[in-house]
Amino acid sequence: MHPISTQPIRRAFLSRRTTLLFIALFILLSLVTALRHEMWRDELQAWLLAKEHASFTELAQAVRYDKHPLAWYVVLFLLSRLTGSPLAMQLFHVGLAAFSAWLVLRFAPFSPVQKVLLIFGYYLFFEYNVISRNYALGILSLFLFCFSYAGKRKIPLGWGACLFVLANTSVYGLIFAAAASGAVIADVLTEKSLRRQWTTFVALMLMGLGVALSAWCLRPIPDSSWDQFSRLHRSFNAGLASKVLWTVPKAYLQVPRPTFHFWNTHILGNGPSTLAINASLALLVLIFSALVIWRRRSALIFFVLSTSGTLAWLYIASVGFVRHQGHLFLAFVAAVWLARGSPDPIKASSAVKERRPEGILVFSFVLTLIFAVQAVGGLFAVGMDIVYPFSQAKATARYIKQKGYRDLPIVGEMDYLMTPVSGYLGRKIYFVRGERPGSYVKWDMRRFEDVSPEVILQRAEQFSRKEKKDCLILLNFHLDPALEQPGHLVKLMATSRAITGSEVYRLYLMKYPGPSQPATTRPKLP
Repeated sequence: MHPISTQPIRRAFLSRRTTLLFIALFILLSLVTALRHEMWRDELQAWLLAKEHASFTELAQAVRYDKHPLAWYVVLFLLSRLTGSPLAMQLFHVGLAAFSAWLVLRFAPFSPVQKVLLIFGYYLFFEYNVISRNYALGILSLFLFCFSYAGKRKIPLGWGACLFVLANTSVYGLIFAAAASGAVIADVLTEKSLRRQWTTFVALMLMGLGVALSAWCLRPIPDSSWDQFSRLHRSFNAGLASKVLWTVPKAYLQVPRPTFHFWNTHILGNGPSTLAINASLALLVLIFSALVIWRRRSALIFFVLSTSGTLAWLYIASVGFVRHQGHLFLAFVAAVWLARGSPDPIKASSAVKERRPEGILVFSFVLTLIFAVQAVGGLFAVGMDIVYPFSQAKATARYIKQKGYRDLPIVGEMDYLMTPVSGYLGRKIYFVRGERPGSYVKWDMRRFEDVSPEVILQRAEQFSRKEKKDCLILLNFHLDPALEQPGHLVKLMATSRAITGSEVYRLYLMKYPGPSQPATTRPKLP
């Protein structure tokens, strides 16, 4: 078999008309889905965190509890100065995803069919598009880096700025930025043309500053619940290693299970439980990936560092979910882009044909198959999100508004499940866990306490007496009937199921007992 060429793929250029057609389709379907998508807790957590702080300094301190760098929160801070509606975040997020899709269609070194399948795949079409998180900004920064670095003429200030932003989007963005920095430094040490440009050294400073700033944001906090309870795995665990290695083939072939609760699932399930089998499958995928890019040193360095760094983080911190594991696939896509370079859309012509060695044909077939499989997953996920509620938080907030309960005090438990309802209501909820009003969750040690149904009802009664009005109780579970009292505690509604299984709600109304009536003594549950 001939070695796989690292030269740019010819006939990879889509005409401007075709590009605009597919981008228009991408944006249209994305907007339809986003407008139907009920945002879940992590989406609105970031929005509320940015919205409710008056300065960047306060925001930077608060974000440390969320264990993310600052870039996405700064963007949301600026957006929230223009409007208080979280819809602005969704529209902006779709714009980021559409920009990334346009870069793929216009400049990525894949065939036209592969480009279309890639942008409509599970990750770029659903996970990092419809769900508004910090990862979309990281993907755009990564693709812009590939575009500015893989072309015939490298743009140092361009890729330096991209890596600065990339490092500050997420811990995975930090890993990718560090990996890209390693690849860039290797090129600078061996290519005189790069060392002759003063902009190269400015770009290197930007890279270093971005990595340092991100690491500073992620440093431990003494009273952080994440740092106290998320213990790092430093010793070898065969079962954990097997799970982490299974994420490699899962990430490359992400198709959710065809069930109602499809999100964060894979059609192949948890895979083999044997470490040797999972290691063999992961090694097979990684060897195939390395064969595609091995002749381009910078691409190989980036791929090895970003993939090994991501796998190491999944092992020592958490195996994570699909949104985390998908970065293994993104590392491969970016490495291929770096290896094969960006075709020049002016010189590329669909009429140009070249003899394709056997290796290229095999690679092209396998890559098309991978992208096609993911496109099936992407279209399925989008279809499910359009038809079924992703979360019942929006419906719960709408019910509270329609029934005229919006101004009543609200007591809620569990706190992080209250965040999306608070975001859609546009007001704070009293969190029993932590004993404080809030909208977003502050992940500190104060929120760790045992909260029983009795405690929830006692706090609600205290609120009712203090405010001299009825009080709402918002839960994601049913209260035991033994705790209900006719005429005093009334069940108002219970939502149906949601794709995010935990974000279903039960709403109760506690009647104001009056100033002369003594506090209720409630029976204890067995």
